[in-house]
Amino acid sequence: MKPTYTAQVYPRFYVSNGSDYTLQALGEVIKTLYRTVAGRLGASNEPYAWATSDPEGQPQWHAIDPITGQTIRGASDQALRTWLDHLYAQR
Repeated sequence: MKPTYTAQVYPRFYVSNGSDYTLQALGEVIKTLYRTVAGRLGASNEPYAWATSDPEGQPQWHAIDPITGQTIRGASDQALRTWLDHLYAQR
């Protein structure tokens, strides 16, 4: 039986030095640039966290570690604590 699938072809972006980037690679470059700028502006290597509310009004925690770029989204209080403990254990 012949497999049925479609290959995803990403458009290529060409930059001034002649290199080309796929859309995925361009996204990674933008994320890295954002992390670098945010890290320099914040001048902190400590993880930072913020809370939002879900539709029922329960808090959801989000955090980022500027050193590794690791993030957690929509976590409970306990999940955030566990994530932070794991980060500090790696350092």
